[in-house]
Amino acid sequence: MGASMKSRFLSVFLAFVLTLGLCPEALAEEVVPEKSDGTLSVPADSTQPPVQEKPLSPDNADAVDQDGETSEGTLANGDSDDSESMQTEDANGLQNVIGSSMSTTAGQEAASMQNAERTDIDVLAADNAAALPDGVYLVKTGLANRQVLDVKAASCSNYANIQIYESNMTNAQKWRVVHDEQGYVTFINEGSGKALDVAAGSAKARTNVHQYEKNDTYAQKWIVIKSDDDSFTVVSALKKELVLDVAGARSANGTNVQIFDANSSRAQSFDFLPNSPAVAKCDKVVEDGYYEIASSVNGSYVLDVANASLNDRANIRLYSANKSPAQLFRFVYVDGFYRIETAASNKCLDVAGANLVSGTNVQQYTYNGTDSQKWSIRANSNGTYTAISKANGLALDIAAGSMTNGANVQVFESNATNAQQFNLVKRTNLLGEGLCTIRSMLKPVMALDVVAASTAEGANVQLYESNASHAQLWEVSLVDGEANTYTVQSVVSGKYLAADGGGNVCQRSLSGDNTQWWMPSIANGAIVLTNVASGLVLDVSRASTANGANIQTYAANGSNAQQFAFSGAAPLASGAYYMIRSCQDPSQVIDTAAASLANGANVQTYTSNNTGAQKWKIVGNNDGTYTFLNANSGKALDVKSAQAITGANVQQYSSNNTLAQKWRVVYQHDGRFKVVSALNDALVLSVAGGVAQNYANVNISTDEGLASQRFTFAKTTYDPLPADQRAMLNKANELSSRTSWLILVNCSTHKVGIFNGGRGNWSYSKYWPCTTGAVSTPTVKGVFTVGSRGLSFGSGYTCWYWTQFFGNYLFHSVLYQPGSMNNIQDGRLGISASHGCVRLNIDNARWIYDVIPSGTTVLVY
Repeated sequence: MGASMKSRFLSVFLAFVLTLGLCPEALAEEVVPEKSDGTLSVPADSTQPPVQEKPLSPDNADAVDQDGETSEGTLANGDSDDSESMQTEDANGLQNVIGSSMSTTAGQEAASMQNAERTDIDVLAADNAAALPDGVYLVKTGLANRQVLDVKAASCSNYANIQIYESNMTNAQKWRVVHDEQGYVTFINEGSGKALDVAAGSAKARTNVHQYEKNDTYAQKWIVIKSDDDSFTVVSALKKELVLDVAGARSANGTNVQIFDANSSRAQSFDFLPNSPAVAKCDKVVEDGYYEIASSVNGSYVLDVANASLNDRANIRLYSANKSPAQLFRFVYVDGFYRIETAASNKCLDVAGANLVSGTNVQQYTYNGTDSQKWSIRANSNGTYTAISKANGLALDIAAGSMTNGANVQVFESNATNAQQFNLVKRTNLLGEGLCTIRSMLKPVMALDVVAASTAEGANVQLYESNASHAQLWEVSLVDGEANTYTVQSVVSGKYLAADGGGNVCQRSLSGDNTQWWMPSIANGAIVLTNVASGLVLDVSRASTANGANIQTYAANGSNAQQFAFSGAAPLASGAYYMIRSCQDPSQVIDTAAASLANGANVQTYTSNNTGAQKWKIVGNNDGTYTFLNANSGKALDVKSAQAITGANVQQYSSNNTLAQKWRVVYQHDGRFKVVSALNDALVLSVAGGVAQNYANVNISTDEGLASQRFTFAKTTYDPLPADQRAMLNKANELSSRTSWLILVNCSTHKVGIFNGGRGNWSYSKYWPCTTGAVSTPTVKGVFTVGSRGLSFGSGYTCWYWTQFFGNYLFHSVLYQPGSMNNIQDGRLGISASHGCVRLNIDNARWIYDVIPSGTTVLVY
């Protein structure tokens, strides 16, 4: 377009401006002089900054195509076609001039708005620069106590996604907070060294957040704002209305992290947990000694090592106080912090993994000197104590404040509730009274045991593998008037652990002298028992761990042979089998009449015969009672019609979890037990008529302390398989088969066993009588495999459903009249009479024919 044409356009434009009532002078500064070549000039002293070019992003890459054509379809560099008429050119020129001017104004307004917004964001960053100090943190979401910001798969790559995941204290979850001079925060992952980054620098809601090489762009800058509840919101420097957000407010592992419109929800609330929290030292507020750590909510519940375990990572829980070493702790003060040691194992109260999040479990662990085992103990004004972990600044806490056995112990944000306040009860008497087992620290599966479960005076005491029998159950009792001094009574006999003059240890009747008195001390988390009479300590002879190792007294030497673990024990072991012996006549036991399997079958006493009718499986109930299931019938010891009256009959009945089938077993401190009906505490299991003899009836009656109302429990075993079946199963477990089936034939007992499973784990499927070969035509013996099969064979008789296992040796039915399946010619079973084949009932022969695959192993012996 020529200069004259441009002048005409300018004249028309000015006229248009005047028509709108605009002052031409107002536009004077916008008029840029032309050069002689018709191009617009820019003053040499112009301070306008150059436009900083930016690589095309996916959002603007299609604005210009490969031919330089704009999205409008016009040429990017060049004039319009000269063939157009002057009138059209004038009109278009006017339109373009007006449009260009209006576009310039809009752009300036947009730039002005952007500058204002940037200024606002800068001010916001400066105002909140002090909200969060520089340092290394876990960034915990407000959605769940244990979920934190995490680099997926601990990747070190650019674009690796950010998610939330359960805290595991790896570097993929640790973020270094770094402020710049304007107050903006950059989060650098400790594992990868890369920055928390908004994908493509997009200031749009739902844009993904990932990690990327640090580049100081606004996509990696954040403003951390502290809320009134001490949580934080993390604002993107791209746009102050966009904040860090957990997608969908979900707390599951792997949930994505994004930026989203601020909405003050928990999905946008975060806590910054310092990697090295500042925990103040404490004064020595707890004196040396051993303590129970009792809940201030209910003092009958104390901290307890689960199952009296001696292992690392054993859980710490709340449990009813039972005075056992598993509930005893020693406080050791070192340089402003306490180490809390468990008396049972000598291990330390430990914050699992030194994790920083609330809800982290507390366990016991071997001393390692780390902050996870250091506690700042604070004395409260109400006389209780609170323990703060040096590892994370969190308080020792009972989960949910629950006062139930097994309630978990954890660390949690300090909140001054009773769940975080404990009473420390100093223990002078180091052993709790009651039933216990005594295990050697030489080998914890070895227990103190009365030889052969003897009740005899002077019976020897030995070390023997733990078996839950009453020969290994002991009652510990304080000696009246003597501090920290105990007797140890054998439950199997009612006699007492005693040191004789020669240094041997045996059981003897209560004498009242101090040869039966023992004083406990604690060494390496174990109990050392010193005999009061001799001053020598309980000792395993020659530190042997063999069954039968003798127990003696010996000069203290600090060895494991003199250290024992005392563990509280129930009267009976749930899941074990016992015979219940009458104390009126120990040869008489509780028995199901005639070994009946029926409901309502009577319960009586009868001479011990070791049958399943006299063996009872013990089932422990949650309320502390027991249910007794007869080994033979599977039915429960039951008070007929649930009659809570003296003389109510006792029978067996299908287990139904009623009070009529629940019993409390109470030790009588003399080697005997009473069995109390849950229907009424005054009613106990009794032998009617007071005399235990064959067929004497059993009922419940008012407790009078009679021998006919007292019993002992002899631990036994029960195998529901008869001896011949057990022997066959044992032989089967030595064999393998190419299929999941196995067949054994015992020619001596004339039995066939069918097994399913695999080597070492076969179980019975079938067990049948059979007829094997006569003396003159014996059945071949050895290991074979199942081969072909057919419907029938025979001449003068018919044998049905034959299955080959070797040559002409077959499994088949007994002999029938020719062609008949109804008329048996020779149906004898359980003898030696065949021509060498194995004859079976026709249904059993057909079962093998139909079910057992070829290749199955067959053993004939």
